[in-house]
Amino acid sequence: MILDRIDRAGLYFATDSPYFKAIGFARDAAAGLPDGVHLIDGERLKANVESYETKPADARRFESHRLYGDVQVMLQGEERQDFADVEDPVSDGGYLAGRDVEFFLVPATYTPVHLRPGCFVVYQPGELHRPGAALAGGARPVRKVCMKIRIG
Repeated sequence: MILDRIDRAGLYFATDSPYFKAIGFARDAAAGLPDGVHLIDGERLKANVESYETKPADARRFESHRLYGDVQVMLQGEERQDFADVEDPVSDGGYLAGRDVEFFLVPATYTPVHLRPGCFVVYQPGELHRPGAALAGGARPVRKVCMKIRIG
C-alpha cells in the first residue's frame, strides 16, 4: 500500500509506468467523466468513477483483487479506508472472478487510511483494504475514481 499526494507520484513510479499514467489520468481527466467504468487502455487500464455516501466501517467489507491493482484518487469529499497486512485472511464468500474481488472477515489488526482530495492510495493485488468508510462525524458524500491496472 502506498498513500501520498498526487504531486508526489513521481517519487514512487517512473513516468512511463501504468501507475503514474493512472494517477495522471485521475488528476486530469476523471473529474469530467460521468459515473461508471471507462476503458482507458482496454482491459489493461480502466477508470471506475463513483459518487456515493460513505458508510460506517462495520457496514463496509474488506476486499482484495487478484488481477488488478487499485489506484484510488479522491476527487471530492473524504473517506476512511482500512488497510490490513495479514498473512492468512479469512475469506467471506470466495473469489468472484467476474468482478475480480474477494471479500474477507474483519482482521484482528488493520490501519486506518484517510483519503482526501489531492491524494492517492495504491493497493496491489492481494492487499486487503476496506474503502468507503465514514470518518468520525458520520456519512459524507464523495466522488472518487478507482483506477484499475491489470497485473495478473
